[in-house]
Amino acid sequence: MIGPERGVRRARRRVARRVGSRSLRRYVGVGAYALFAALVGCDADAPPPLGEAIGYELVQVWRTGDLETSEALFHPLAVYEDRSSGTEAPGGPEAAAWAAAVRDWLDPLFIEVVDLRATDTSASIEWLREGLAVVGDTARSVRIEGVTLLEIENGLVLRATEYFDPSPLIVARGGAVTYPGEEPLRLPAVEGDDADGVLRRPPPTP
Repeated sequence: MIGPERGVRRARRRVARRVGSRSLRRYVGVGAYALFAALVGCDADAPPPLGEAIGYELVQVWRTGDLETSEALFHPLAVYEDRSSGTEAPGGPEAAAWAAAVRDWLDPLFIEVVDLRATDTSASIEWLREGLAVVGDTARSVRIEGVTLLEIENGLVLRATEYFDPSPLIVARGGAVTYPGEEPLRLPAVEGDDADGVLRRPPPTP
């Protein structure tokens, strides 16, 4: 298991390498930021919090499906929770595989970071995922908004908890969603769909 000091050092190197340019200086300029830092008593050269680097790296894993990068992000005892379905992936390798599998949700998959707020031990990622849900020879556009909360220990993700409304994905795959007092929200069923809207991908073309 990675030691606390080693984990923090590694995470800080990732901060300096990948997101150092995302600091406040990027938006207000070096001079203005130095004046701001002097007024509020903070260090103008302080790196962004560890959670910011880790959050952006996780988003990149979602986009690329890079399992090796994902495995380097997660603590050996990590848990990835999907609160929308009530399921979870316990254990570092399982959590890493879960994160990398986000890439397969839609094809193609576009991810926008709406907001990311972080400390050295936590991060909150508000995101938008858009793309096409492919069922048989039919592709339907899907837009999903959600948030992922990260708990960080020794520079690694110990817990990732995801919240989002899955109804756009269910409907796009031929399922139906009913809200109180309203007609069921559905699209015409697609041949090959399960009743619960589980996607069945077509076999690869020879």
